Amino acid sequence: MYMGSRYQETKDLNIVEVAKLIRVDLAEEKLKKDSPLFGLKTSVRIQRYSMGQAIHLEAKVNPTSEVNRAAIKKELFAVGERYNYDRSDPQSDYYDQRFHVGTHIGSVFEEE
Repeated sequence: MYMGSRYQETKDLNIVEVAKLIRVDLAEEKLKKDSPLFGLKTSVRIQRYSMGQAIHLEAKVNPTSEVNRAAIKKELFAVGERYNYDRSDPQSDYYDQRFHVGTHIGSVFEEE
């Protein structure tokens, strides 16, 4: 079982409130010079669907710049997982997460 570092303090919040906290965390990460997210534009979106919900985290990069996309996706995922839990058991095909965390790297030139 996995439980994120900020799950216990936020377990009674709904997904909209969790997304707001993730936005704050991303804003702090973007200010750290040693972070892969330094200076990038980020967005957080929620999605609700039958029997679940998701938080999608996106970073916009300049396609001509040399950035470590794997490190960016890893950092986005880590920020989202701080608020998550996972009690899933793949052997018995049991899925139980607070929300799914999706990451995406887009271009600063893409239309919104």
